[in-house]
Amino acid sequence: MEETNRRRECNKLRDRLLQSYRYYTNPNMNPSLSWTRMEAEAFWGLFRDYEEAGGDGYMHTVVQPAMEKLRIRECGEEA
Repeated sequence: MEETNRRRECNKLRDRLLQSYRYYTNPNMNPSLSWTRMEAEAFWGLFRDYEEAGGDGYMHTVVQPAMEKLRIRECGEEA
């Protein structure tokens, strides 16, 4: 039962992380390929939770490097 719950939580986190990845790294949706500090902190918090839940693989080889390349916009700076 505990393993099933951990796996479900990991899947939910992966889905949320992939949604962010698809949005922020898509030049049509996010032409500046940037995000705010708050958005970055929220993403990386979820990423840590995903790792703690046992997540690995694709998220580390593809998603993490792509998200690390995004520029952080400072307060008041336009996208």
